[in-house]
Amino acid sequence: MINIRLNELILITLAMTFSCLPLTSMAEDAGNGSELIAESPKCGPINNSETLLLNSTIPSNVSSCSFVLSWSNATNNLDMALISPGGVKIDSSAQLPIVYEANSSMVYYLVPDPEPGIWSIAVAGSNVTQKGEEYCAYLSFDLASLELQNSSECETCDQKS
Repeated sequence: MINIRLNELILITLAMTFSCLPLTSMAEDAGNGSELIAESPKCGPINNSETLLLNSTIPSNVSSCSFVLSWSNATNNLDMALISPGGVKIDSSAQLPIVYEANSSMVYYLVPDPEPGIWSIAVAGSNVTQKGEEYCAYLSFDLASLELQNSSECETCDQKS
């Protein structure tokens, strides 16, 4: 058995390729959020002074998790905050080891050793034009380790030369 520790470069590549999970959304006043399904990122419209709640389940074997919010019109202002399964709020004032980065059209969090369970992601629109803004929310994660089994035995193989 070979254990491979994924480094950060491989983490981003593999996570975005294989582990990009959508965040399911609901309007703030619509009741409880629904659980995510594994397909594509969650994209949709948001209006001025609107907050959308997104829920995502983080499995127990995750060593780090990236949450990304992006939008195209840099004159609109969107923000994202996270709430862990234990109720801890993570926002732009997050301290290390959590990494927070933002620019005029993207917000990014990297959370090492995230608590397993259902995370809530609050996406808020402020100073958004009257026509609203389209956003996309992404979640990717790095598994603690990847185990590959190397077996030289094959009971049912017929090898032809």
